[in-house]
Amino acid sequence: MFDSFLNLLRRLRNNNVDLLKIGTFSVISTVIKSVSFLGITKIASVYLGVAQFSIFYQFISIITIFTLCSTGAIDSGITKFTAEYAHDSEKLRVFSAACRLITIVFATLTALSLLIFADFWSIFFYNNSQYGSYLQMLGAVIGFTAIYKYQMAVLNGEKKYGVFYQLDAIQNMVILGICLMLMPFFKLTGSITAYLLAPFFTLLIGYVFLKKHFKSPHLGSISVIFNQLRYDLSPENIKKQRPFSRLFSFSAYSFLGLLMGPYIEILIRQSLISSHSVEYASIWDGLNRINGLFSVFTITLINTFVIPHFAALKQNASVLSRELLRLFLVIIPPFIVVALGVYLLREWFVLTFFSPAFLPLTALMGIQLLGCLVSVINMVFTNFIISRYNPLFVVPYNILASLSYYFLISSFTLRYGYQGLPLAYLINSLIGVFLLVIIIILVPRFQRKSTL
Repeated sequence: MFDSFLNLLRRLRNNNVDLLKIGTFSVISTVIKSVSFLGITKIASVYLGVAQFSIFYQFISIITIFTLCSTGAIDSGITKFTAEYAHDSEKLRVFSAACRLITIVFATLTALSLLIFADFWSIFFYNNSQYGSYLQMLGAVIGFTAIYKYQMAVLNGEKKYGVFYQLDAIQNMVILGICLMLMPFFKLTGSITAYLLAPFFTLLIGYVFLKKHFKSPHLGSISVIFNQLRYDLSPENIKKQRPFSRLFSFSAYSFLGLLMGPYIEILIRQSLISSHSVEYASIWDGLNRINGLFSVFTITLINTFVIPHFAALKQNASVLSRELLRLFLVIIPPFIVVALGVYLLREWFVLTFFSPAFLPLTALMGIQLLGCLVSVINMVFTNFIISRYNPLFVVPYNILASLSYYFLISSFTLRYGYQGLPLAYLINSLIGVFLLVIIIILVPRFQRKSTL
């Protein structure tokens, strides 16, 4: 079996598939990201305790929502079209200009919304206004977050994976460093500040590197961006290439689908706190941290490989099916090995990377890790559909899966207690696979790529 796996990797290399190169960069980045992830989880569980642990991750979900808004939710579109038009300079120039304009407009609107209506958003998400100052801080730095996300999407599409993973590693080290400095003294305020300032310091550190090594038309000073916008987005180019309508197909997908994820997380925490206790919400967040850690490699690999690779493929159905199978064979076996090791050492893991207050996690890990494995399969299918077809096809899946997760959590915890948390996750992930298979069957599976 091991020889077959090695032969598979050799075929991937010989067929000029970027998966091995991405995997190499991803391993290095994942080590740094895992250290950061574990460090932040440990610090938060110790210094914030069970009571504030869930409040902290509630704010992380809020950051995710407003980050999507600040970019116009076109990250996947930037990556897809940058890869797809890599050899068509005219189309690439027009779409690049449209991406920059959308990012500038939405980042400005999002920042103003947070700065002006901070108390409203605090009441909306927390049912009180005491977190308004944190949201104003988010409004002050959201522009840097939007620029960072834009640059990462472009680098992903250009397949400059070395720079991509170095910037990702820098961001994780910055978050961990600020958390180590601030959280022991300022608790919740310090932890939130670390996540707010990370994109700014990442850009500050990475700008010299980007400027020195890459003269990409996508990256440059603000004056260059505005000068290019005036020429590239002429009425003739807009009519001919339709960049905005095609990019907003991705925007609609993200707003209608991806926003459901963090928003449902917020609703689940509120429901668990009101129906049970803060401890329930914190245990659920602890399970999410386990998911995040032990799927970090696969998630990074999928997000950076599937969309640009499958968007660029011109081959027929048999080739696409073979590429999907190879991707699964590379991802799933290592994941199973790591998950099995974590399960066998679960008590040591919880005591080492959380705190004794989170020991109930040990009884829940088995089912949760199975659900995490199924969710990796979901992610591959989702990104495959986005890369090959209109991303709006995935919206029904995201909405239904998010809603079903909320109702499963609510009903299962009332009946099974803590055990209902991972059980709801596993069943919902299986429902997700079923929904995605239906979508793939209903959409002409390997038709000529649709024009968004």
